[in-house]
Amino acid sequence: FTRPFVSEITILQRERSPDIPQSLWLIGCLVVLVCTLAMIAGITWGGGRINRSEPTASEAEFQPSAQS
Repeated sequence: FTRPFVSEITILQRERSPDIPQSLWLIGCLVVLVCTLAMIAGITWGGGRINRSEPTASEAEFQPSAQS
């Protein structure tokens, strides 16, 4: 079984149609970029909130502790 060499785009991007305008491809890529950046920003924001909610070493000294 042998197969002739073809362009990578033909194999890897079979669903990509040549009759679709390039502007639509650009808009799609930009939407994915914006969603990715929003997700990264949300994760960093949430991590920052968690980090601020934990007491630091100086605050932990002044917190009352349960003694038995």
